Amino acid sequence: MDSKDLFNNNNNESSKEYPISTLFECFPECLVDVFADVQGVIPPWLSGSLVRVGPGKFKYGEQEVKHWFDGAGILHKFSVAEGRVTFQSKFIESEAYRNNTAQQRITVAEFGTSITPDPCASKFARFKSWFQLPPKGDNVNINVFKYGDFLVACTDSPVFQTVTQDLNTVGSVDLTEVISLTLATAHPHFGEDDSIYISGSSFKGRPNHHIVRIPPYSAVAGTDDPRESLAKAEIICSIPSRSIFNPSYSHSFGMTENYFIYCETTVSLSLIKTVGKVLTGAAVNDAFSYDPQEMAVFHIISRTTGKVLPTKYQIPGLFFFHTINSYEDEDHVVLDLCSFSDFQTADLFTQPIELFKNNEWKRKKHWSTYKHYPLRLVFPLSIPQKSPSNSNLVKLKYTKCTAYRNPSSDLLIDVTSERLLPEGEDRIDIPQINYAKCNGRKYRYFYGTGLIVNQYFANALGKVDVVTKSSLRWRGSASQYPSEPVFVPHPDATLEDDGVVLASVCDVDPSKRDFLLVLDGKTFQELARAYVPEKVRVPYSIHGSYYSI
Repeated sequence: MDSKDLFNNNNNESSKEYPISTLFECFPECLVDVFADVQGVIPPWLSGSLVRVGPGKFKYGEQEVKHWFDGAGILHKFSVAEGRVTFQSKFIESEAYRNNTAQQRITVAEFGTSITPDPCASKFARFKSWFQLPPKGDNVNINVFKYGDFLVACTDSPVFQTVTQDLNTVGSVDLTEVISLTLATAHPHFGEDDSIYISGSSFKGRPNHHIVRIPPYSAVAGTDDPRESLAKAEIICSIPSRSIFNPSYSHSFGMTENYFIYCETTVSLSLIKTVGKVLTGAAVNDAFSYDPQEMAVFHIISRTTGKVLPTKYQIPGLFFFHTINSYEDEDHVVLDLCSFSDFQTADLFTQPIELFKNNEWKRKKHWSTYKHYPLRLVFPLSIPQKSPSNSNLVKLKYTKCTAYRNPSSDLLIDVTSERLLPEGEDRIDIPQINYAKCNGRKYRYFYGTGLIVNQYFANALGKVDVVTKSSLRWRGSASQYPSEPVFVPHPDATLEDDGVVLASVCDVDPSKRDFLLVLDGKTFQELARAYVPEKVRVPYSIHGSYYSI
């Protein structure tokens, strides 16, 4: 697969610039299914729903949230059957959303937004509030996945929102009521028996990092409420944090046939800062910090026993949000991920929403230094006793990754990475694979969102061949911003990339309509677009999933 760009044939306005501020405006709901205008041909075998979630409401009365991640979660769904497409969107009716809407102000502290005092409260009531714990937030807007006959929306907290397939909110589940958990990843893995695995951290007493198992959905006698099953979550592994006061932050983890792979990254959360902010209802985003001199440390855990293997693997300065895939090969564990050159380039995480609403990112010229790229790491499982520290322990012939025994300890291995794409064409993130066929197994392709030169927000899609280290790119017009690409395999597929790639696309040109994009999984050529009606908007989303009907 040669590296090349597959630009939309109708792209005659590549030199024109459009502000991206409309991606951060309040999105109207589309409460009933509306038909989309299909242009092109959707494969007749495709029958299912692409459901996605992201921030969709940023203002209550005269008050605005300060960070993109703080917008109220809104779900949207494209349903496909017999070549036709319908669209629907609804806000997740969390308690935070209901209270904020009713009081027309921000009543719950979010990641980057502090609580605003009630202007209608008496002076005594406002004084009294300083001695009460602020309400706990239940807004979720990062990811959504299918759980039995329901959907579960989540974020980097232990609170889930359960939703029907018609996008009606059922209610929340707070895992802290059943297990010790303070943070939780929004990227679950799914076991062969439909169990769900997440990683997370607890900060009660000495901080620990955990792997958590949630059992498969099963209807309880007298009710089909999914919260009954979710509340049976259990911790199956605990890893003591290397730091008592500054535990690391992690957004995703790896899972192979026999192992989990958890990373203590180089981004940490100051517990001293966090406690003060939580008690006063302040934002916590500036409690995170990045240390380029710190080591990212990887732990490998047995899925059978839950025990952490004694050997640790480390690499300096590494930070990432998303793993791509991991697998075992000849007594090695291979982990692919999308890394950042440093934490400051991850501006969606660290910067206020005004940076993007006012196009301030252009004046700061972040795009010129914005670097994220896919990497491979290899962890040898069998370490020969007394092997010299200058002997490369990686024996796989197809990789340039290395692993050397650290002179200070026989149980500490220094690893180096290998880039999966040449520099200059490697700015890609939000990876997706053929999960059902390839997760935890040796694979060849992944799909992701990418950047074209002089842009900050992802304005292209990519297909990456990790064997040949080449890529294909799709880009629409200069005003179009695609979401995370989701691969859907052909029901009779024998090849890994036999299927289609789905992505919702937001168009910031007010004269254009948003649409569902359908690409060929092999060639990455456009097959169809399904345009939503005028005055209907597709929210700019973060993550999502597809399920068959």
